[in-house]
Amino acid sequence: MAPHCCVPKCTSSHRKKSNRGQTFHRFPNDLGLRREWIIKIKRDPGRHFKINTYTKLCSEHFLPDCLVKTKTGITKLKQGAVPTVFAWSSFRPERRSVVRTASNVSTDHGVSVLSEETPPPHPDHEYAALPPSLQDQLEEARKTIADQETLIAELQQQLFGVSNFQS
Repeated sequence: MAPHCCVPKCTSSHRKKSNRGQTFHRFPNDLGLRREWIIKIKRDPGRHFKINTYTKLCSEHFLPDCLVKTKTGITKLKQGAVPTVFAWSSFRPERRSVVRTASNVSTDHGVSVLSEETPPPHPDHEYAALPPSLQDQLEEARKTIADQETLIAELQQQLFGVSNFQS
């Protein structure tokens, strides 16, 4: 019986001419290591998948350092080798770290200092600005109260009621 790989999405077979040099390996007899292989290949033994002497994995699923060539030229697995290379576990490079740079920011002794070229921050987002003095706040509040009293007087003149029609 010509071996073929039992890993899902793997089409490796000994019959394919393109797969020459590829080796096929049996499941280990050690139950713990066998269970680890089953977990890695994402298959559960059952009605549709049975492990026997013909159930094999191709060498494509093992890292090159897991394979050893004997003096007679036979490629074997190292003791305790586990398959780790699969179509669903494609290599994903680490995410790049974000480096924020600004040409108008200079640092002096670890303290960030804005240069004079920096435009002033938006008034809604001026978090670093000092709050106005209490005297300025009081003057602003008095102006607001005066504006509100004027508006109230105008609205009371426009008030709809029977008194507007008496005269």
